[in-house]
Amino acid sequence: MEQFENRENHSPANQVPEQPPKESAGAKFVQNYLGFIPIVLALLGILFGIGLSHAPIRFETILGQFWILGIIAVGIVVSTRIKGPDFSMPAMMVLSAAMIAFTAQTGSIVAGVIAALLVCLYYGMVNGAVISFLGAPAMLITLVSAALMRFGVFQLFDGSFIRLEGVATIRTEQSRFFFIFVIALIIGILALIVTKRFPVHKREHKFPRLRVMFGYFLVTVIAGLAGYVFIIRVGGVTLATDEGLMTSVIVIFAAVQSSKLLKNNIIALVYGIFVALLLTVSTHVNILLGLSPFWVRAIEAGFAFQLVCVACAAQGGWRTALGANLEPVEQLQK
Repeated sequence: MEQFENRENHSPANQVPEQPPKESAGAKFVQNYLGFIPIVLALLGILFGIGLSHAPIRFETILGQFWILGIIAVGIVVSTRIKGPDFSMPAMMVLSAAMIAFTAQTGSIVAGVIAALLVCLYYGMVNGAVISFLGAPAMLITLVSAALMRFGVFQLFDGSFIRLEGVATIRTEQSRFFFIFVIALIIGILALIVTKRFPVHKREHKFPRLRVMFGYFLVTVIAGLAGYVFIIRVGGVTLATDEGLMTSVIVIFAAVQSSKLLKNNIIALVYGIFVALLLTVSTHVNILLGLSPFWVRAIEAGFAFQLVCVACAAQGGWRTALGANLEPVEQLQK
């Protein structure tokens, strides 16, 4: 009887602690390593394309194109790890570049830079407030903001090509672009620190919604810097300028969400910049191979589709992948 009674004793001392289910090796591979395979294949494809191309690689041209996409990559990775990706960054870049070019025609490029910065701050404040205080999906809100920005550019400039008049464009001075890129990087790290997404343990987290709003506030400043670099280097902008960038933005976003090994936000930031450089080199090599812009865009779209699928598989679903913050505040407080 005593043995029978002991068997029925459900006291905590006699209970065996439940072990969490172990993940299979296949699940760990999908979550941690599958996302790197498309990147490695893209790198091998670039090397193969360089071997097929008879034209020399122009590193100066690659760098000049990279500064723009690299700055955008900083903002995309940072916003993704705050609350969700800011897909309005390409449109914000175009709006900032257009405002700088338009104001420069009246003889004051400084006034254009200030006006563009104020507009960026306005959109950043609105986006951040809606995302943080109303809990709206970041991807949806920023896509709506991007549509409003394109409408504003079309209304102000009638959708025509806007040229930077009266100011010599800079195509070879890489040091200035590098300096602006470093500023964008510092602003991005500051946004991670303010929103408690920087990989340093914190004891308290006051005013989380205001911090998130200010984080998106800083991200739009990064987009404004990209607009300045674009208009200074290219010398003109159109309404369709951001169409090609949008695919690259999706690639960068999906790449940093495709592996849980990128949980550290600083590592993810470095990886996103690397992917931006990879995309820049890939575009340059495809042009050297004689591919038309249509096929270049098609290749990038296919690449983006692959990475989005991998990101959804790695994060366990599209909801987590498209709005993921891999280092939530609760974990940083421990």
